[in-house]
Amino acid sequence: MVAAFLVWAGDRIHKATNGVAPAFLLLTVAVAGEFVWMIKSCPPFEDRNKDEQAVIADTLKLTHPGETVLDAKGQAIFRRRPYYYVLETITRVRADKGEIVDDVPERLIAERTPVLVRCHWLTEATDRFVKQNYVSVGSVMVLGKKLTPSPDRRLRFEVTVPGKYVMVDDDGDASGKLDGVDWREPRELAPGTHTQILDEVPKSLAIVWARAVEMAGTMEVGPLLKALTPESNLINVVYRAPEGYIQIGENRHAERRVRIANVNAQGKSEVIYETRAAEDPHPYPSGLFLVKAGMLKVQTDEQWKKYANSFGSKTLGGKVSAR
Repeated sequence: MVAAFLVWAGDRIHKATNGVAPAFLLLTVAVAGEFVWMIKSCPPFEDRNKDEQAVIADTLKLTHPGETVLDAKGQAIFRRRPYYYVLETITRVRADKGEIVDDVPERLIAERTPVLVRCHWLTEATDRFVKQNYVSVGSVMVLGKKLTPSPDRRLRFEVTVPGKYVMVDDDGDASGKLDGVDWREPRELAPGTHTQILDEVPKSLAIVWARAVEMAGTMEVGPLLKALTPESNLINVVYRAPEGYIQIGENRHAERRVRIANVNAQGKSEVIYETRAAEDPHPYPSGLFLVKAGMLKVQTDEQWKKYANSFGSKTLGGKVSAR
């Protein structure tokens, strides 16, 4: 319909100018403008798939054919998934309603899945399981967990997903006894509680899937977590935060869920609304902010504060804080 309108309008202009303006003028301008917009928004010579390429490269480097990799929608491509459903909005909503059984943790254990591709569509239970049993290495996550050494050099930790693990610390020479046996080399750990007695107390300590350590070529915790694919470009990098996964957007601000909270007289906040997915960051007052009632255009910081406070006083009997 737009093209038809442009042709009609161009013909009217052509007749109104006695043929001076060509009939196809508006259509040509529209096509040229759309072409410029496409080039500007998606530069043809810019590598916009480097993050996806890094995921595939790290997955192939770390895993063997036949091993499973948990990703959102099959972006690992060459490895099968341990969970049938794709991880996206509809799946998350149905899982929250109990219409789909969220047995991702059970499938990860049963398949001994060593590698995960970061995803913010996990349910709270699965997200908690992932945080407890996987660590970030390069562009993916692998089996492992960070441990907190105690002053007496003794610690206990749980292994949920069986696999071959190795102990790493801040300077690469972690050693000690695990369940009464010397532990220096990669070792198969069964599910359950394990007791570790360290030879020395390091600043940082972790157990990590042995193959990831071998591929990274380091036994030090810091370098290990960045060894496979260095995160030199902060844009579009995903991080694990206390609230879940967050991603740095094109404007170098975090893409996060929008929460609206009611602040009571004691100064405590109660979240009354939360978006299901992370929203694009709008760090400046002018722009569009997503609220429960719809899209609200806020021109200044003062208008935003005025709106937030009026929303709370009229609807909830108190002030509202956005965070």
